[in-house]
Amino acid sequence: MMGRFLATVASTGRLKYPLDVVHGEKPDFLLCLAGAKIGVECVEAVHTELYHIEAIREQHYPDAMSFGQIFEPGKENFTLEEKHEIASGQRAGEPWMPETAKRNWISVMEYVVAGKTSKLRKGNYSASSSTWLLVQDEWPNSLRFYPEQVRAAGRDLLERISPLLAPPAFQAIFISSGNQLLCFKADQYSVEQVCNLRS
Repeated sequence: MMGRFLATVASTGRLKYPLDVVHGEKPDFLLCLAGAKIGVECVEAVHTELYHIEAIREQHYPDAMSFGQIFEPGKENFTLEEKHEIASGQRAGEPWMPETAKRNWISVMEYVVAGKTSKLRKGNYSASSSTWLLVQDEWPNSLRFYPEQVRAAGRDLLERISPLLAPPAFQAIFISSGNQLLCFKADQYSVEQVCNLRS
């Protein structure tokens, strides 16, 4: 993902080659270019319960077809018994309505950004000229399959995370969702097509 991210950001003029990419811990990557160092903290937006349910399905119900569920960020949603019901295909989730999917996606992204911003404000990341946040959207939500709805939800998300963009904060926040890169900076919001390195 980092290669596609860098190519996409460079295509917008936010980065200039040549640059060195150094793998670290806090933040995950350091981009070293002429006269500046940019830290990039990466996080995957995915619910740990989903991994547990998939593990149960693979171990106990390998031929079952499971149905999508609505996961809320920051809390356990299902008991062990309910996870088995989901993994075995016996428990169908609530239907995804467009507005429900949008609200869920916005709350998830706000939760992820808030968690990382809290760590930044506590000084958890080493100093650099600038620090960016890159979120990989893997949340089980039907919105991811409708790019135009993701773009619209991003506009509403900007208002929700506006307080999180006030210093001290990440200088830029990027959400990679499908083939789109949503870019947030102060009161600015834009969407870029993720570069395909194979073409």
